[in-house]
Amino acid sequence: AGYLVYRINEYLSAAGRLEWYRDEEGFTTALRQTLYEATIGVTITPFPHDPVGANFKLRPELRGDYASRRFFDGLTRHDQWTFGVDGIFNF
Repeated sequence: AGYLVYRINEYLSAAGRLEWYRDEEGFTTALRQTLYEATIGVTITPFPHDPVGANFKLRPELRGDYASRRFFDGLTRHDQWTFGVDGIFNF
């Protein structure tokens, strides 16, 4: 996996991630295949100057997956797209 994060300002950071996974024997996915993943997203810190609020972050992201064999959607597709949002409070 490779990660890249760029801080735009105190409220916003942009991030990217690339992953590659080769399951030659089908041990973890039950298929002999190679999987690829790319994600782009942002980290939003809505209250960067508040002593407590600075620990809260929102992270929406868009992820694309590709498999060398049909693996997604009931073994009918090579690719899939997902969107997710998480909230984190560090303490």
